[in-house]
Amino acid sequence: MGLLPLARIVLLPHRPGMSDTVLIEPLIAAFVAECRIYCQRRGISLGTLGSYAASNSKLFQRLEAKGECELRTMRKIREYMQANPPNAIRNRRKAR
Repeated sequence: MGLLPLARIVLLPHRPGMSDTVLIEPLIAAFVAECRIYCQRRGISLGTLGSYAASNSKLFQRLEAKGECELRTMRKIREYMQANPPNAIRNRRKAR
């Protein structure tokens, strides 16, 4: 699964009359969509991912309700997903 590297995310300079949410909402929406795909492949809920990766089972509920998230939290969750790819977890379960 291709994850978006956070180093490539560029925040545009704030322009007069432009809301910060115009810049942030698409980023968070893409992040939630990426996490949703991961969860579907792994067979877990977004709440479980939030609990495992960030010790916050309500994180994705808040994000879907137009909440905010720190970039370091997004990075932490992406690092968790990279360290725990869905296929590797399934293969480990089958080997038992």
